[in-house]
Amino acid sequence: MTEKEERILNASKEIFLKFGYTKTTMNDIAEAVGISRPGLYLIYPKKEEIFKALILKLSKELSAEVKKRNAKVKEPLLKLREVLNIWVVDMYTLLNQSPESAELYENQFCFTKKCMQKSTELFISDLEEVLKLFPSKSFNDNIEPKDVAVIISSAVIGIKKQVHHLDDLKRNIDLLIRICIKI
Repeated sequence: MTEKEERILNASKEIFLKFGYTKTTMNDIAEAVGISRPGLYLIYPKKEEIFKALILKLSKELSAEVKKRNAKVKEPLLKLREVLNIWVVDMYTLLNQSPESAELYENQFCFTKKCMQKSTELFISDLEEVLKLFPSKSFNDNIEPKDVAVIISSAVIGIKKQVHHLDDLKRNIDLLIRICIKI
């Protein structure tokens, strides 16, 4: 990624958080970066492309943050909670700063399907890495860590759609952990 692409994605993150995807314009992004709109179009021909690139960039940053924080943690359960805090709780908090940014958390845009799939794969990978640290008897009927990771990821998608407050999200994540892992 070039330095200019990095600047565009960093600036667009702030703009998308402020206005949401729908209300953000290419002109808003160009002004925030300090380049002309035609200059922006040379790098990213569509707002959709910026948004998709931003999703992938943020996903990689989340995964890197998981590895960084979990390097300091020894207990598998605490590592699992950290993965869920970073990927779910922190993102919920970030993306629900305003009614406009809440649209980003719901992410119902058809054009983001592939990049959201890649993001989900990174999340599942982070979950699986931690779940492999648990003794096999921690899972019902010797279910494999990869399967538990997929179930947790899928359940989180449903939980995010149902909750209206951060406390509800945290409570449901705690319940999910207790359902999936024998503590």
